[in-house]
Amino acid sequence: MNFGIAGGVKEVLKAVSHYTVELHELIQKMYGVQSMQIDSVQVTHVFEDNTVWDGMIEVFELHGHPRAPIVYAWAHDMKKPGMPKKYFAVLHLNLVDSLEAAVKAAIVPGRRTGEAA
Repeated sequence: MNFGIAGGVKEVLKAVSHYTVELHELIQKMYGVQSMQIDSVQVTHVFEDNTVWDGMIEVFELHGHPRAPIVYAWAHDMKKPGMPKKYFAVLHLNLVDSLEAAVKAAIVPGRRTGEAA
């Protein structure tokens, strides 16, 4: 039998599921609460004429966090030998009121405007 596209789709779904589990575990470890994924949004952020992020940001609803209802989470593959993925989980809190603000808080130098990993 040839699974063709169906086999490829299964592998993609397995990878996406593993990625989501990794992010859930990160949120649990960082903030001590359970979360539920509610959205995936493509975000491109440019800083000083350089694209600093172009990828998906996962949006999670938090259950039991005392201050934040939402957290934005994602991972960045450093694509360099010996360098692991870098994970981010930024609370929707204070000046972090959007996906774009979460990216700025996490990865733009000197722009720590919220709680970030």
